[in-house]
Amino acid sequence: MIKLGRYGEEVQLPELRWSGGGGGELPIGWAKGVDRIVLLSGATRYLVRDVILRRWELRWDYLTDEELGVLKSVAELSEPLRFQINRDDEEWRWVVVIEFKYSSIETSRVYGDPRYRAEMVLEEINKEEEE
Repeated sequence: MIKLGRYGEEVQLPELRWSGGGGGELPIGWAKGVDRIVLLSGATRYLVRDVILRRWELRWDYLTDEELGVLKSVAELSEPLRFQINRDDEEWRWVVVIEFKYSSIETSRVYGDPRYRAEMVLEEINKEEEE
């Protein structure tokens, strides 16, 4: 189960579905904050931050109009959102939607109604630094 939205207004996103079938994959990236500093002497030093932020790339195939509407409603919010995905753990994280795109799929012979493919990229933020 995936939940995303404003604090107290989180909505359940559609289950991840892939046209290839099977278990599918859920790419999660991890990035460390690293600052490169060049000293006057020419020596280089690196400052590695303790905070590791994640990035999720979510993909869906064969979404209905209603399911696409749910995704579009949260993708249009221009603010930090709360995110929980039970594939990882039960922890709530703060994220921003940095990319969202969708396209229609020709499925009228199979489903009889329009279906869509969508991709959403979420990036974790350190909410304490934002305030």
